[in-house]
Amino acid sequence: MQLTIGQALHQAVAAHKEGKINEAENFYRAILQSEPTHPDANHNLGIIAVSLNQIEAAVPLFKTALDANPSVEQFWLSYVDALVKADCLKDAKQAIKKAKKRGFDAKKLGKLISQPKRVTEGDAEAYFKSGNSLFRQGKWKDAEASYAQAIALRPDHTEAHHNLGVTLLRRGRLSEAETSFKQAIALKPDHASAHVNLGSTLKSLGRLSEAETCFDHAVGLQPDFAEAHYNLANTLLEMGRLIEAEASYKNSIALKPDYFKAHNNLGNTQRELSQLTEAEGSYINAIALKPDYAEAHNNLGSLLKAQGRLSEAEASFKQAITLKADYAAAYFHLTQIKKLDVHDAEFLQMLDLYADNDLSDEHRCQINFGLAKVNEDLGNFQQAFTHYVEGNELRKKLQDYCINQDVELFAKIKTSHPRLEKCSLPQKELERSVKPIFIVGMPRSGTSLIEQIVSSHRLVTGAGELPYVELLGSAMATGFSDLDDQALLNFRNSYLDRLEGYSEGNLWVTDKMPHNFRYVGLLATAFPEAKFIHVKRCPEAICWGNFKNYFRAKNLGYAWAIDDIVAYFKLYQNLMEFWQTAFNHRIYNLDYELLTDNQEPETRNLIDFIGLDWDENCLYPEENTRAY
Repeated sequence: MQLTIGQALHQAVAAHKEGKINEAENFYRAILQSEPTHPDANHNLGIIAVSLNQIEAAVPLFKTALDANPSVEQFWLSYVDALVKADCLKDAKQAIKKAKKRGFDAKKLGKLISQPKRVTEGDAEAYFKSGNSLFRQGKWKDAEASYAQAIALRPDHTEAHHNLGVTLLRRGRLSEAETSFKQAIALKPDHASAHVNLGSTLKSLGRLSEAETCFDHAVGLQPDFAEAHYNLANTLLEMGRLIEAEASYKNSIALKPDYFKAHNNLGNTQRELSQLTEAEGSYINAIALKPDYAEAHNNLGSLLKAQGRLSEAEASFKQAITLKADYAAAYFHLTQIKKLDVHDAEFLQMLDLYADNDLSDEHRCQINFGLAKVNEDLGNFQQAFTHYVEGNELRKKLQDYCINQDVELFAKIKTSHPRLEKCSLPQKELERSVKPIFIVGMPRSGTSLIEQIVSSHRLVTGAGELPYVELLGSAMATGFSDLDDQALLNFRNSYLDRLEGYSEGNLWVTDKMPHNFRYVGLLATAFPEAKFIHVKRCPEAICWGNFKNYFRAKNLGYAWAIDDIVAYFKLYQNLMEFWQTAFNHRIYNLDYELLTDNQEPETRNLIDFIGLDWDENCLYPEENTRAY
C-alpha cells in the first residue's frame, strides 16, 4: 500500500460517511490485505454488508473484529444484532453472556433479541438495492438471491423482476430471464428497457422475429432510446435485412454519437452492402471513440485486406492482438496475409490458445483454421489437414447444418421456375442507365479474378459480391412469395436502383456473388439485357478450396464437411445444366484453367461476349486497384 494503514482508514471512514460505499469498501479491503484482523476495518466492512442485507457476510466480519478487540461495546452490539438478523438466536445469547462477563450492559444487548422482526416495504427495497450492489460487483449468484428475496417480499416490484431478468440473462439462463422480463412488462407495459432486454433474450434463443417485435415496441415507447435502435439493427443484420439494419444503426448513432459499438456494427453492415469506403469510415469512427476497441481494429483490418492494402491490414490485426491477446479471429486473419514462422510470437500465442481447454468452440474453430494455414505455409501438410478437419467439424457443429437443407432449396428453385417463364416485362421498362454483368459459379472457382479482368475495362465498374439478389429475390425464386409481372418489375427496379449506386457513371456493372447461380432463372427473366458469366473450374480445386476456407457467411454450411461439399457440387452442376437448357445462348461458360493457360485469347472472347470493344487493360487485372 502506498498509504499507511492509518491514512487508509481515515479515507475509508470519510468516504463511508459521505455515502461513497464502493470507495469505502475498497479502502477497508486494502487494509485487510495488509492486516487481515484489523478490528475497525472488519467491523466497518460488516456495517456495509448489513446495509446491503448481506447478513451472512457481516457475521464473520464482526466476529473477527471482536476477537481482535473485545473491549469495544459497539463491536458486541453489531455482532449480536447480525446474529439475530441471521436467525442465529442461540449464538446471539451465547455472545450476550460473554459480553456480560466483560462488564457490558446485558440488558442493552438483550433488547436486540426481544425486538420483533417485521417485514416492511423497506425490507423489499433493501434487498433490491443489495441486489443492485452485488450486480455491480459481478456477484451474479448473490444478486439473483437478493432480487428473488425482494420479489418474495413484494411480488409487484417491477424493477426487481426486471433486474432479476438482467442477472439471469448475464448468467446464460435464458428461459428464466424471459419469464422475469415478461413479468416486469406485465406489471409495467411501457417499460422500454424490459422490452429491449426481452428482445435480447429472444434473439439469443434464436427467435429473431419475436425479438424484432420487442425492439420495435421499445422504439415505439421511447423513440430516443438509442440502445433499442441498436439492438433492432443487430437483429435485422442477423436476419439479412441489411438496408433496414443500416438505417437503424444510423438512428442509434444520431441519438448517441459516441456509440462506438453502433459505429462498428454499421461498418459491418456497410461492408456486407459493398459500401467499402463508408465501412472504413465507420470503423475509424469506432476506433476514434474507443482506441482500445480490438474488434473494430480487427474489422478494419479485414476490410483493408479485401482492398489489397495488406501492410495496413497487418498493422490492424496486430493492434487487435495487442489489445486482446486471446482474439482468435485476429490471429486467423493475420495468417491469411502473412506467412508466420515457428518462432513468431503470434504463432506461439496461437499454440497456447489451442492448448487452452476453456477456449470456446467458435474461437477454437478460428484458431484451427489459422494453424492450418501456418502449417500449410511451413510444409507441414498432414498437421494442416488435421487442423482443417477439426476446424470444419466445429464450424458444422456450431451452425447445425444438414445437406438436405440445400437439396430442398434447389428442388424448390426448379419447381418454381415455370411460374417465372409466364412472366414478362413491358419493353418501355427495360431502358435504364445501368446494366448488370452477373459472374456466377461455386465459391473458389475464380469469380474474383474474372471480375478483376472485366472491371479493368474502362467502361465497366466492379461492385463485388452484392447481397441484393438474395435479399430481394430469393423468396420469389423459391416460391415463397407471389410472382407476377408486377412483382418481377418491382424486383428488377429495386435491384437496379441499388446497382446504380456502384456504377461510377459506367453502363456496365459486375455483381460477382457466386451463389447467384441459384437464381439465374429469376435474373435472366428480370434482366433481359444482362450478361451471365459462369466460371467453371476443376472440381477437385473447388472442393478443396471450399474445405480449407473459413467463410464469414453463415449460409455456406455445405463447406464444412468433404462429403457435403461433394454433394453440393453435384447439386450446383445439375442446376447449371438446368439453366443451360433454358438459357443456353445467355450464359457464357468460362473455363478457369483454360483462361490461365491462354490468357489473351480467352480474355478477348470474354470481352467480345459482353459486347465491348477491346481494352488492353483487361490483360493486367493485377493492376486493378478496386477491392476484391
